[in-house]
Amino acid sequence: MVTIKDIAKEAGVSVMTVSYALNETGRIGTATRQHVKDVAQRMGYQPNAVARGLQRRRMDAIGVVFGVVPETLVFDGYYGRVLDGICRACGERKQKAVIFQEPSWDALYENLSILADGYCDGLILITPLKDCPLIEPLLRKRIPFAVVGDSRDDPRVMRFDIDNFGASRSIMRYLGDFGHRRVAFLQGDPWYLSTEQRHQGYLQGLRDLEAQYKPALDIPCGYDPAGGYHIARSLMALPVDERPTAIFCSNDSIAFGVLSGCRDLGLRVPEDVSIIGIDDKLQSATTTPPLTTVRQPYHDLGTRAVEAIVERVSHPDRHATPVGALELLPAELIVRESAGPAPRLAVR
Repeated sequence: MVTIKDIAKEAGVSVMTVSYALNETGRIGTATRQHVKDVAQRMGYQPNAVARGLQRRRMDAIGVVFGVVPETLVFDGYYGRVLDGICRACGERKQKAVIFQEPSWDALYENLSILADGYCDGLILITPLKDCPLIEPLLRKRIPFAVVGDSRDDPRVMRFDIDNFGASRSIMRYLGDFGHRRVAFLQGDPWYLSTEQRHQGYLQGLRDLEAQYKPALDIPCGYDPAGGYHIARSLMALPVDERPTAIFCSNDSIAFGVLSGCRDLGLRVPEDVSIIGIDDKLQSATTTPPLTTVRQPYHDLGTRAVEAIVERVSHPDRHATPVGALELLPAELIVRESAGPAPRLAVR
């Protein structure tokens, strides 16, 4: 490996002059600077990224932190597309994206020293838990970080998410326009803030429609197709004047299970029951029938988080104290074929 000492010897200058030339610092002549660069290029010199980063106090690296292990990270309908946005944004800004993945946020907390070892200039936490153990330690260590898929009420934290409450409320309004008043809601995993926000949007949506709240139609599920399948079969086995005319799923994964459960019961979607989700996962357009859902701006979420980290690292003087920000990016209702008018014979 070629070193700056080798370059200095070949160029006939001091090691300090080589350092000045390659780092664009110091008071040396233009001709000397170019001569050193030409020699370094001819010798195939490759600067040590870590050493250069330590000298600049910038590593040009952003850590992307996942406290979950999906079946496939890269091709996951949420994590993979957010990661794609992060990687593209990093590439455009000459940043490296370093992935940290553990089976739980507690495991990440136990390895906090690795996250905070200085190799990364900042961190992006993807869908942290409501009680994520990393938040307070990172704030204490003054490590720049942002969270994606979480809009917690903490002004110290940079947060990028959709308006989950508003998305749920808009779904209820959409179903209400079709005449639905008896709408079931299948809740997601309770340890995510998004689940709570979507549930609150559902409840407000019922109030907006002046529809009666029925506890039997407000069901914990978890973000799991199997749970959606079994709950759908139970709900649609109720007498026709008690079962829901529409099933609002807290995400598309649940909706996939609900669609399967209704199909196995011989029910028609949306003629017998409407089904709607949130996320617009990759397979949502190819289900039978294609799923009406809310699309998240996955790439934009990742991009905005990268931009925020780079801004904070590039201008530390502007961010002497950990002042966060909340940015709710717009989500889009994607109308397909799984939702339609409430069945005429259904009793409200």
